[in-house]
Amino acid sequence: MSNMDKYLNMIGHNLQLLDAKFEELNKNYKALSSYIANQHKLSGEEEYSIYQQGSFAIDTAIKPLKNDDFDVDVVVEFEISKDEVGPIEFYNQLLETFKEGRYGDLVEEYRNNIRINYDNNYHFDIMPAIPLNNNSESLNVPDRKKQWVIRSPKTYKE
Repeated sequence: MSNMDKYLNMIGHNLQLLDAKFEELNKNYKALSSYIANQHKLSGEEEYSIYQQGSFAIDTAIKPLKNDDFDVDVVVEFEISKDEVGPIEFYNQLLETFKEGRYGDLVEEYRNNIRINYDNNYHFDIMPAIPLNNNSESLNVPDRKKQWVIRSPKTYKE
């Protein structure tokens, strides 16, 4: 093995997310998903799906720089129409789900996401979303101004 290979191997090893941290993140992701399934504030019996997006979803997650949090990006997609609910109401309903429950001390409004901050140097950024239409992978998402914008996390993952 050349010196360059040794250095690249060492760099890769130091950047990788440790198995214990990966297991902790997955455990908390499952707990968060279960909580949303049982507590979400949207009225009725809407279908929804919860899935990861970003680096965690495509298995490229690496340890953050010193003093930076590791983030796990999560989409909560409800099968309703944007005609049924406005962007502000939609965002606030999911936000209230967390504020009123066991995540109340961890929740923060963050950009177009709802952030759940953990003490272990990581957080979940939860993006509430509604399908753009039946024939698209794109989503309607409330933005910082709480207007609908289009995002495509599934396309990014592919």
